[in-house]
Amino acid sequence: MRPDHDPENQRRSLSRPRPAGWLPGLACMLAMPAAFAQLSGSAAVLSDYRFRGLSLNDDRPTPQLTLNYDRDDGWYAGAMASHAKLGENSTAQLVAYGGYARRLPGGIGWEAGATQTIFTQASADNYFEAYAGISGEQVSARLYFSPRYFGRPARTVYAEANGFLRLGQTLRLVGHAGLLRALGGEDSIAPLSGHRYDFRLGLAVQVGDVDVQLARVTRAAYRYPSYHGYPPYAGPQPHAFVLSAAYSF
Repeated sequence: MRPDHDPENQRRSLSRPRPAGWLPGLACMLAMPAAFAQLSGSAAVLSDYRFRGLSLNDDRPTPQLTLNYDRDDGWYAGAMASHAKLGENSTAQLVAYGGYARRLPGGIGWEAGATQTIFTQASADNYFEAYAGISGEQVSARLYFSPRYFGRPARTVYAEANGFLRLGQTLRLVGHAGLLRALGGEDSIAPLSGHRYDFRLGLAVQVGDVDVQLARVTRAAYRYPSYHGYPPYAGPQPHAFVLSAAYSF
C-alpha cells in the first residue's frame, strides 16, 4: 500500500524549502541493489484535486505524476508531483514516501512508513506524517500522525478506510472514509478541536492501462465548520463530483 494523494489557504510564500532530512536515506535505499525490484508509475488528470475532502487546486483540473519503487523484501519508496494552489500561492506539490510492507498468512498485510510533503512556493505549509496500516484483498485502513500538520503548531491524527467491490470484469464500486483530529497545539488554533470527516463514493472502470473514475466527494465538520487560519479547512467546499483518468506504466 502507498499513501493516497492520493493536501489551502492563507499561508504566506516563504523561501524554497530544503529537502527533509530523511530524503537522502530514501535515495540511498533506491540505489541499493535488489534481486527482485519493480519500478512503476502513473500519469493522471483530475477534474479537481481533493485531499481529505477539500480542493487543493481551487476546483480546477490538475495533472499528477507518481513513481513507485517496490523491492521483493518488502521495502518500497516513491514520489508524487502535482499542481496545487494554497490561497494566492500557485505551487508545485512534491510528496516523497517510503516504508516497509509485509504479507501475513491468510492474506492480511501490514505496513509502516512516512511521507514528506513539500510546496515549492509555500514552504510554510510543508509537513511530515508517519503512518501504519493493514490491508486485505479488498479493504485497507491506515492511521497517520503529523507533529506539525501543514506547518502549523498542531499535532494531528488522520484515520482512513478504503475499499472496493467488483461489479464486473472491469467495473468497480470504490469507497473511502476519513477522520481528522487535532491532538493539541497553541491557543491560536483552538478551533481545530472539532472532528472533520470526509467521504468518497464512486465508480471506476479499467480501460486497458487507463483507470477512469467518477466519485462524489463530501466532507463534514463537527463543532467547527471552518477556520481561516488553517489551510486544509479554510473554505466551504462541502461537496463535489470528481472525474479522473490515470494511465499506469
